[in-house]
Amino acid sequence: MLANTRGENSLYKYYSASTALSVLRAGKFRWGSPASFNDPFDHSFAMHMTGDKDRAMHRLVEGAADIIFSSQPPVIKQPNDFTALLMLVRSGPSGKLTRETWTRDVWPALQAGQANALSYLAEQNEMWKRQSETARIFCLSEVQDSMPMWAHYGANHGGVVMEIRGLATLDSSFLVARPVEYSQTMPALGDYDEMIEGYLGNRSWMESENLFHKLAFVKAEQWRYEQEWRVVTYAAQAEAYNDYKFSPLELPCLYMGVKCTKSDQNGLIAQVKAAYPFTKIFQMEVHPTQFSLVPKLVYEP
Repeated sequence: MLANTRGENSLYKYYSASTALSVLRAGKFRWGSPASFNDPFDHSFAMHMTGDKDRAMHRLVEGAADIIFSSQPPVIKQPNDFTALLMLVRSGPSGKLTRETWTRDVWPALQAGQANALSYLAEQNEMWKRQSETARIFCLSEVQDSMPMWAHYGANHGGVVMEIRGLATLDSSFLVARPVEYSQTMPALGDYDEMIEGYLGNRSWMESENLFHKLAFVKAEQWRYEQEWRVVTYAAQAEAYNDYKFSPLELPCLYMGVKCTKSDQNGLIAQVKAAYPFTKIFQMEVHPTQFSLVPKLVYEP
């Protein structure tokens, strides 16, 4: 299992009563495209670099010279194509190549290479944009009693929260749900200093898994109240959504909001009784002396 995943612990999905009833009847959850989400930055911010680019380029020149001209064998922690090239230069005939001539002659080439790097950055952004069009995301919350979440996603307390639990015996997709991180600043592709240390073999840099995580699991600090977890997959085609089946075993509880109408309650309870033999139903109530919501059991199979 991936690190920092939810496992068999419960997560919660907020719905209006009518949508919840449709989900129960179909036995399918709708996984949406980030293009339809209420966060305009979801999967759509452009990756950029941070730090002092010119200082980093000077560090690259000097660091490369250290590898080529050091009197002791260089220690390269993370070998790559660039360090292999430097080691090839180091092992070649010394001839007229000196540290001074290397520094003088390589700098113009690096300056020209900056344009290629910017082009590569644009290509990466375009690639992630295309991939995000096929992303299918199922969004959940850590809690079932958040008053703002009930107000915003549970039809102003007239809706429903479904408790969802991934099960290892079913190889549930919910087992690999991962938490959203909230940030005051937009994630960057990387830092110029980190990039140069990557080129010089001192660290790894720009791993695809890290890029994916930034795009899919980092949101602005203002969304923290959602306490969101996500499961992400990719569809074959760029459609608005995909519906995926779930097992009744993955739905241990259903919570009806404090403003859920009697008619909606009756419809939900009837559907649970008909098709979900393991699901308990709770009615959310306001606590008499605290600003909190309390679940009251109203049906147990």
